[in-house]
Amino acid sequence: MTTFADAAPALGASTPENLKSNSDTLAASSGAAVAKSPAISPVISMSRNYSDDTLGAKVCLDRATALLESAAQTVPVSDGVFVMVDYGAADGGTALDLWRAARAAALARADVHTFHLVANDLPSNDFNALTTSLDTFASECSDTTVLMSPRSFYHRAMPARQVHLGFSATAMHWRMPCAIHGGVWSSFV
Repeated sequence: MTTFADAAPALGASTPENLKSNSDTLAASSGAAVAKSPAISPVISMSRNYSDDTLGAKVCLDRATALLESAAQTVPVSDGVFVMVDYGAADGGTALDLWRAARAAALARADVHTFHLVANDLPSNDFNALTTSLDTFASECSDTTVLMSPRSFYHRAMPARQVHLGFSATAMHWRMPCAIHGGVWSSFV
């Protein structure tokens, strides 16, 4: 299993001189078409285009997509409503393709007729930027609803037994103060 910490030395230290080069390397390794900002600041800020500055998140999401599609196809659903939560959604820009893939897998099932996506992040998150991504996502399919949960994922962000698929792509670096029983920990870099 390769972790970001294992891969980071190959990218070099995050200095203003090599951040642009690092983002090009990450974009190339993902195989994804990623719009790049002309210059990447050494400071990641939610007041700028956060997704452009976090290309590493896109790489992780692209590599995790098949795992989430598989889970969306197989997790038990009893009421026809599939609920997915993105814990640490940020502005949602890097996750749109993963959200689409998970939704398509869930709605392809005979026992699912509605897809709910809940985007969770800290109250200090830029929820205006997240709203734009969620609106784009929801407008593509009439069987979709979107919600936001402005709360730390270390506290209850959803009602008990209401989430079919929850994931945290690159917000995992926040240390977990409690155990998650029955969950899966995977690392993609």
